[in-house]
Amino acid sequence: MSGPMLFASTRGGSPQVGLAEALVKGLAPDGGLYVPTVWPEFRPQDFDGASSLAEVAERLLAPFAAGSALQGVLRAIVREARRRNLPVWAFLLSLEFHHDQA
Repeated sequence: MSGPMLFASTRGGSPQVGLAEALVKGLAPDGGLYVPTVWPEFRPQDFDGASSLAEVAERLLAPFAAGSALQGVLRAIVREARRRNLPVWAFLLSLEFHHDQA
């Protein structure tokens, strides 16, 4: 996959957005859920050398964050979520909330 990962509404009536915007909005303006327009494909060898849950999570999430403002901080997000024992998605939302408040 090349270029940013885009997310479309399940109802099809809203513009496609990147990961950060989909997380902040939650629901698309037409009331649909945001889903990836293309699903990444993984092979077992894509995880060679991943010796921790954080490393596996980072590799799994990388295609979804591609081209977004979160791409450069994905590693830190995953590691902080694990440190706090949070699901990564919950930590992503908390980061977006705090970013918007600043």
